[in-house]
Amino acid sequence: MRMFVPALAMILCVLTGCTGISPGRSPSETYTFPVPYEQAYKMAIAMSEQCLRSVTRYPVVSTIDRQTRTAQVAVTGLLEKAHYSQVDIRALDDKRTEVRITMWGESIWGHEAILAMRDSIQFGVPTCFSSMPTKYSSSTDSEPVP
Repeated sequence: MRMFVPALAMILCVLTGCTGISPGRSPSETYTFPVPYEQAYKMAIAMSEQCLRSVTRYPVVSTIDRQTRTAQVAVTGLLEKAHYSQVDIRALDDKRTEVRITMWGESIWGHEAILAMRDSIQFGVPTCFSSMPTKYSSSTDSEPVP
């Protein structure tokens, strides 16, 4: 019985198509923020922990490389193969950071989550919903949301 539950979960995942982020299809945006990269990293972790783990409590996996001043925060599937959200962070200088936010595009990992992550990093407070306009630049790789 103990082997049955994980096997059933994996079968359901395959059948329902929970493949995670798909290059070229998943919504993604890139922003430049006037914050240090370590602050952006901390906010991405906090927002992911509070808002993107789902009821299944998916893991938040994060890495930081202080040599290259880059970081990544991802919400992964239970087997950590599929990414449902991914935030790639790169310091431009001591006070500016480029952040690329990519979401799966399904369920809680949609374009709204990109905007909430943007606001979390921009304002330094984790939030699960965006209610603020932004004054920072964005280049959108996905279709505009009506």
